[in-house]
Formats: sequence, structure tokens, C-alpha cells
Amino acid sequence: MHAFDKKASMESWKKTMNGVMNGDNPYVSVLTMDTCGRTCTNQLCRNTSNLQRCGRCFRVYYCSKDCQRADWRNHKDLCQQVTAQAISNHEGLGNSSGKDMIELCKKCKTASASLKICGRCARASYCSKDCQREDWPQHKQHCKKVEKSQTESDWEAGKMFLDFARAMDPNQALPIRRSRKAALTWDEAYHETLSLHPDKRIITKLKDVTCEEDLDPVLMTSTVFLARLARPHPYVFRNAWYLEDCKGEEVRVLFYLDNNKAEPYFKWGQLDRGNFLCLEHAYIHTFLDGTTGIRVDDACDVSVVGD
Repeated sequence: MHAFDKKASMESWKKTMNGVMNGDNPYVSVLTMDTCGRTCTNQLCRNTSNLQRCGRCFRVYYCSKDCQRADWRNHKDLCQQVTAQAISNHEGLGNSSGKDMIELCKKCKTASASLKICGRCARASYCSKDCQREDWPQHKQHCKKVEKSQTESDWEAGKMFLDFARAMDPNQALPIRRSRKAALTWDEAYHETLSLHPDKRIITKLKDVTCEEDLDPVLMTSTVFLARLARPHPYVFRNAWYLEDCKGEEVRVLFYLDNNKAEPYFKWGQLDRGNFLCLEHAYIHTFLDGTTGIRVDDACDVSVVGD
């Protein structure tokens, strides 16, 4: 965990508040301001009390969230025009966690209160996976810098933990749950996966999985990577496994799921030796230590065959 820097935090707070007062901070939720002589922008309301300013463009006022939503069709063009450049210039400020926040997709600028935050850096939001993939060439450099700063300490802590565990008992292996029934063959797993994804092409060779540096959206959306769960990976801060393709080549897979939530798509207990992992939108990611593997950001891309 990063050390708390009081001075840096105060400077960040001052910068944010100056942006709010100047009307150029697009990440703050609807804020109460001086509303003397103003009326609700919703033409069907025109209330003059309890007004709050739009937290993105700071140009209009509403008496309630209902009025803000009702007037969005009329206000949308102005709001997006005013905030688009600000969002581009202030990407590093991150996203508000306020429940009332209505954000814009970083790629298409569509407004929504339920955008998906980038699983790597948590600094960009998108309305769909398509927008996220299309924006990746522009977002990649900033994203990797943020991810590196956030996770370097985790890798060091993980290494220290493993070194300590080995020093305490170097012959003690991690307990592995054994399958209670015979493992599926590759042919059985292939046909079961095909029944789950009848409209997709099933790939079973690691060499056919697209790489992060050269993402192929067509390949990612039209295929499912099928691999056997070989053994757990010793990384202690995330669920991680080694996968084996049909030729015996191994690759590690790390799960970067929101709140580590797997259900309803699969259960962590299903990750067992001999079972098969089916991955949609699979790609080869380069991790901070220079090694490569598969990174899973969405539980909906995962299904397990064999248990």
C-alpha cells in the first residue's frame, strides 16, 4: 500500500476545488452553488429553490435529479461540447465515485451513470467493450503508467510473502482441491464448449490467441479460447492459474475482476485441476515483470467446463 502523503493530498484537494470554483472540473457531481435569481433549466418546472448546478459543464441549474434527467435531451449537446475537452485534458484526475455522477464515455462521449471503468488504471470509463477496444491505442500509454504505479508495491509485497512462507516451511505445498470425478478429455471439453458458444469458433492453441500490442477485435469477438486448468499460480493477491493448451504449452491467467466477484458466471471453486476454462475476448497481456499471460477483466467472459 502506498504511503499517505499529506502535502500531496492537500495540493491535490486545492487543485480540485479551484477547478470546481472556476467551472472547469468535469468530475464533480452536481454541486450546490449561488443560485440567486436563477430558475430550474427544465422548461416544465422553472422552480427557483434548491437549485444545483450541473456537475459536468457548470452552465445550467436543476432543482432535482429528475429534472436533470428530463432535460438531458435538450442539454446534451451543450454539455458534451463544454466538457469533452476538459475530460481529455484532465484524464489523470480519475473518476468520481459519487452515486449521482453521470459520466461520459471516453471514446464516444455518450453520457451514462453506469459506465464501465477501465479495469487496469480505473482512470477511464466506457459505455461498451467496443469503445474501450477502439480507444486502446490512445489510452494505452497513460493506462500502463497508472497500472505500474498502482501495482508495483503489490508485486513486492507478494514476493516478500512467498519468501516468508518458503522460509517457514519450504516443503509445504499449497493445498489443491482434487476433482471428485474423472476429468474430461479434450474432445469432450471441446464439444461441451461448442454447445455453450454455438456461434463462436473454438480455439485450443495458445498461438492463436491475439496479443495486446496487436489486438484483433474481430478475432476476439468471434472466438473462445479453451484451455485446461493445470495448476494454481502462486501469486497471492489475485486468483491466478496456469493454463495448458491442446499442445501442452502453458500460459498463466490472472483475474482482475471488480470486487473479485465471479458469480453468476462461474464460481471460484470450479477452478480445479483437470477442468477446462472457456475465455471470450482472450488476449495476451504483458505484465510488469516482463512476462506474458492472459488477463481477465470481466467475469462474463469466463465459463468453466468439467465441474
